Formats: sequence, structure tokens, C-alpha cells
Amino acid sequence: VLHIKHEKAGPVYARDIEAHSAVSIVNPDQLLFTVQDDREIGGELYVNKGRGYVEAEQHPVDRTMPVDVVRVDSIYNPVRRANFTVAETRVGQRTDYDRLTLTVETNGTISPEDAVAYAAALAQEHFRFFVDFGKVPMVAAQPAGNGGAATSRLREVLARSIDDVGLSVRSVNSLKNSNIRTLGDLVQYREEDLLKVKNVGEKALGEIAELLRREGLNFGMKFEETEDELKVVDAGAAPQAQASEGDAE
Repeated sequence: VLHIKHEKAGPVYARDIEAHSAVSIVNPDQLLFTVQDDREIGGELYVNKGRGYVEAEQHPVDRTMPVDVVRVDSIYNPVRRANFTVAETRVGQRTDYDRLTLTVETNGTISPEDAVAYAAALAQEHFRFFVDFGKVPMVAAQPAGNGGAATSRLREVLARSIDDVGLSVRSVNSLKNSNIRTLGDLVQYREEDLLKVKNVGEKALGEIAELLRREGLNFGMKFEETEDELKVVDAGAAPQAQASEGDAE
């Protein structure tokens, strides 16, 4: 939550937002609004992580928020424009080479080079599922003792913070209050156990179940870690709850 206060007539810019250790203002000259008269105003800005474009109505409303909170459309994508061209090029005497030119424009929160690197890593991660095409490529379904890439992939998935997996602010806060901070913490809970967590109801459970389905994980998983390997000793139970539609609870 960010805070902003202003006392005089005139434009109010992003630089007028009170400093916060966890947030950086990329464009301090961004005009927020204009105050017509000398008066004291104050407001709270709720900041969240996300992906892509999210309409105002799709933002969940936490019951702890004020009743007059105004939701706005959000664009989380830091890449404003991306394009590529492929042209024939010559290397020495050979003319059968192609030159790839990428044009990437961002909003300043990430460099074009980092954006391309992240996109490449994401594509590589997705294409891993085609390596064993025809088999079950899910983490939970891999037998214990696969080692190597399976262990590395599993450790990577389980280490992901629940802040970065697309859960709503309400669900993240509820889980954190019960010291559930990573996917590894989360998958050790059964569905019935999560329903006992404060502020986790059927809607939040459906949201979590959808997340685990996407990641190929189950509820109630158990692991055994050795020096070289992370084994799934109990694959748990596949998610049964369904994500609900809309914001209302």
C-alpha cells in the first residue's frame, strides 16, 4: 500500500507518492491528477503483481479494503512493443544465412535485453513439456529417483514464492499469515487442511487448485531430499476444487 498526500492546488505527480522501500517509481514525472483548490487530500494506492492486461472488474476486492476503493485497469506487461525481421545475409562466400533483428521497447522497469532473455527462458521452460511428448510431463507424476533434470526442475518449482504465481492478494496474505511462503510449503497441505487456514474459503481453494494443476502439482505431497536428489515419496491427491468466476464472494 502506497500513500500520497497533497495540500496545494496544481498537478500531482508520481514523485509525490511517499517513498516505500519495496517500490520504485520508474516515471516520477507521470501526472496523476490535478487539484483545483488549495486543500489537503490524501489517498492510498494498492499495488499488486500480475501478468498481462487485467480489467478493473477482474481485480479481487479484499474485505479489509475500504468500501470506496476504486479498481482500475492494469497493464503489468513491461514490454510496450516487440517486433522482429528476418533478412538474408552473407558470411564470407556463403549466402544461405539469415539475420534476425529484434525490436523491443519497454516501459523502463526492465531492459530490452533482460526482456528478451526472460522470454527465451520462458519459451525454453514451456518447450520442456514436449521432450517427453506422449508421456505424463507433470512434476508430480515423475517417479522418485529420476534425478538430474527432474530434481532440478522440481526444486525450482517448489522454491517459487507464492507472490509470483498469480494468486490474488487476499489468498497470498492468508497463506503468508500461516507461514506458507513457497509452492513447496503450499503443496504439503491437503485441501481440507487449507480450508482450516484463516480467510481461505472455497473461492481461494479453487484458485490454489487451479495453480497446482497448471504446475503439475498435487495437494498433500511429501518429499525426501538427499545430497543429490529430491524424491517425491508421496504424490498426494490431485486438486479437486474448481476456480470460481468473478470477484464476488
